[in-house]
Amino acid sequence: MCWKDSSHALIPRAVRLLVELAFDLRVLGDYLVYRCGLAGSFANSPFPRAFHAVMVVSGTIGLLLALPGIAVFASWLLIHWNLPVVPAVVLGVAAMVGTFYALRRFRRAWMCVNCHQVGSAGRLTGRCIVFYLFFGDNWRVMDQHHAGKALRAACDWLESEGERHSVAVDLVTWPETWCELGCRSLPTRSSVNMFGWHTRQMLSYQCHDAVSHIEELRSELQTEISARLAERGETPASICLVINLPYRDMGLALPVANDLGEDRHLEICLCGWPPSPVVYAHELLHLFGAPDLYLSSHWILTEEGDGDVNVRLREWRELEAGRSEVRAHFGHSVMGSRHAHLETACVDPITARSIGWRDADSTYIEAVVTAERVAERVLAGVANEPDEPDDVSVPTPRTSEKRPRRRRPPPPVQGGEDVADD
Repeated sequence: MCWKDSSHALIPRAVRLLVELAFDLRVLGDYLVYRCGLAGSFANSPFPRAFHAVMVVSGTIGLLLALPGIAVFASWLLIHWNLPVVPAVVLGVAAMVGTFYALRRFRRAWMCVNCHQVGSAGRLTGRCIVFYLFFGDNWRVMDQHHAGKALRAACDWLESEGERHSVAVDLVTWPETWCELGCRSLPTRSSVNMFGWHTRQMLSYQCHDAVSHIEELRSELQTEISARLAERGETPASICLVINLPYRDMGLALPVANDLGEDRHLEICLCGWPPSPVVYAHELLHLFGAPDLYLSSHWILTEEGDGDVNVRLREWRELEAGRSEVRAHFGHSVMGSRHAHLETACVDPITARSIGWRDADSTYIEAVVTAERVAERVLAGVANEPDEPDDVSVPTPRTSEKRPRRRRPPPPVQGGEDVADD
């Protein structure tokens, strides 16, 4: 059943309004943290989560009461000024609608403010030093050289895109003896269910042990990088750390956010094997605040589909239809579809705004509106579920996505398991 065609369409529309108002408040809260520089002020404290929950709930209820209150107050004030009742009510309602759309405009302009200009990778301008290291004991010298070339290709492409946007960007990955932090061992990975929904949902790339180990080493890595910068007297505008993992076709960013409980500073991205300039560019942009512009499987797939073949078939059809819809509008972006080469990709207006390359101009707002409409159509398609799915063979999560063929085998993976891709 499609929401728009339902006789009870007011219910989902009201729910959507509540969600939009809650998101407006979240963006406003992140904006205040960003402007006031309060990120990490309450590190390792339960206060931020409780405060955020109370603010969103109470703020949403307050907005629902405040918006009609604006109309009533404005109408009363105009009537008090001897304006006729009908024009006064019309102007009061117009004030309420104007306030609502002003909030929406603000949310669209600052929807990526949660990762805006915070952490070691703030704004992608000026001189940025990209450090990198390898996790795992079996990286050959040839493999390391191949990864370094792919990372350099990604940085060159970002510099050329910055020039296209009239922004000076200098991403430094040389000399190798200075930017490369060597190789480190990984802990033994715990056994995980490669086909289980819980694993896909909670551990995005099924490398929880590696991520936990990296978080434990974050302060040590930050100290080592600070020492190397001090040796050369470097004061770059931004610093990034790329960690190469021996897991196939993966990419994951660990950016810093404008969050009251955020106690991190060094921004890190994880990239798997084989080294790909597209993946490096994609994950580096995440560190500077760029959002994903593709439809992730966890939006559609549910735990129910793991046990019911018909439900899984329906969900994968919805997922493929949704991805086709998103690719039609954002397939050109490096943050959208998977590109074989960077030559076919570009930095779109939403990404450019997120990393500090453009203001919230009309082109950016138009792109955000397009993204909202695409998301609405995708969710409407998900809601329009067929009653009786056809009896067709169902792809499993591992085989439904086409993966590029490797020219040579990757370094041995500790634990004997692969990692799912983005």
